[in-house]
Amino acid sequence: MKFLSRVFNQLKPRRVTDEQTPQRENMNTGSYPSSFYHDELERALGEQCFGIHSYKVLNTSSPRQSSAAVITLEGQRLNVILTGQGYSVESKRSDGTDPTSTVTSNPPRPQIYETIECLLLDISPLYASRRQEHLFLALQSLSRSTYHR
Repeated sequence: MKFLSRVFNQLKPRRVTDEQTPQRENMNTGSYPSSFYHDELERALGEQCFGIHSYKVLNTSSPRQSSAAVITLEGQRLNVILTGQGYSVESKRSDGTDPTSTVTSNPPRPQIYETIECLLLDISPLYASRRQEHLFLALQSLSRSTYHR
């Protein structure tokens, strides 16, 4: 997995059309204190633009965590949380209700993912497909540039 990350990071970003670029809402950061988690979540989601529809890092972040509203290519709305433990998805349905609120007094612990890629691979089949296409194109480009030297 780390090798693939290095391949992605070494290649220049390819041009994408407006319909392929995820919509990202502008934030008013004038009164917002900078945060490692906020910046990291912004960077991580920006690198995955090929495989998500849209995202917005929320101003509700704190020095110890950050959250973002993410819409997958399937149209699923997620609230992604980044903490020192990793990435997780808040357990709310798309209608905004919490499925654990009336079921039990001890809500289940969210699945923690080491990377945003792992989270998206687990949740979005279309992300997995686009990621594979993106990787193939990146490897082709790398192969061509290495072969023609």
